[in-house]
Amino acid sequence: MTNQGKGAGFAAGVIIGAAIGALAALILSPETGKETREMLKEKGIKLGKKVKESLGEAVEEGKKAASKAGAELKEKLEKFEKIDE
Repeated sequence: MTNQGKGAGFAAGVIIGAAIGALAALILSPETGKETREMLKEKGIKLGKKVKESLGEAVEEGKKAASKAGAELKEKLEKFEKIDE
């Protein structure tokens, strides 16, 4: 996996892991329906925070990659213009 895809891959892993954990909790839970719903609500809130954090990290990585690519492109364009003169 490239560096550019790591943030998205991590976010997908968090989402899949949370879904598997929630399913296992439902299947194995000896709690009442009300207690299970409360537990799922809490896990949902935690998952939302993790996803938001992961997406924020992915966006920051994307911004850095775009900035770096733009700087490299500008540098190459300047070199090309000097050769063309």
